[in-house]
Amino acid sequence: ERRLAKTGMITTRGFRDVIELGRRTRPQAYGMTGSFVPIIPRNLRLEVSERVEASGAVRIPLDEAEMRAAVKTLIAAGCESLVVHFLHSYANPAHERRAAEIAAALWP
Repeated sequence: ERRLAKTGMITTRGFRDVIELGRRTRPQAYGMTGSFVPIIPRNLRLEVSERVEASGAVRIPLDEAEMRAAVKTLIAAGCESLVVHFLHSYANPAHERRAAEIAAALWP
């Protein structure tokens, strides 16, 4: 368990802590008690501007320059794998697909 390659995550701006907050199963989400080590450390979770509504409508187009910069940052940090996790991609996967294309073009 928890034996994975050094992994980075790129997500919708404002949602990088969702992986840490989870379903609020801990007594205090940001509390000082208890121990919780996220599977991807916060410094390797980056945000880009993009937003898709639950209906699938694009509210904010994917900022491709931000996406490229985020990928380069994670490569420089030594990441070996990448998670692209955008809000409501189940309703409209276009942003995640484009982000994957950008990442594939840059990833070694």
